[in-house]
Amino acid sequence: MPRVFAYGTLRHVPLMEIVAGERVHARPARLPGFAVLQAAGADYPAIVAAPGAVAEGTLYEVSETALARLDWYEMISDYPGIEREVRTDAGPVTARVWMPGERQAHEDRPWRLEDWTRDWGDMLCRAAAEAMEMHGAVEPA
Repeated sequence: MPRVFAYGTLRHVPLMEIVAGERVHARPARLPGFAVLQAAGADYPAIVAAPGAVAEGTLYEVSETALARLDWYEMISDYPGIEREVRTDAGPVTARVWMPGERQAHEDRPWRLEDWTRDWGDMLCRAAAEAMEMHGAVEPA
């Protein structure tokens, strides 16, 4: 089964399950060499290369069908998937990570999933459900 690493909004399991189209099992994981910071002027995460930092996140194992749905969803925002080594309590594994195509402007403070979930989680879940109705019918662009 493919593995995916989420460092931002897809750590919110209800959103992940809407996009993946299936139930998921989540476990903690870390991506060395990156930090997850607040995007400048927005309420979403910016992932930034940062030597010595560690991006906390969630590792999911998903079906091939779910992986295709996730790739489509992330390409809406121009986040191509790349394979990276992430760390788990059981050791390193390779997982798909969606990274922005360009460097993101960011603030010098961490992005917090708890804050985002409180303020935006329900709304983005509804928006994602609507977007996923178009999967397979339109290109993500």
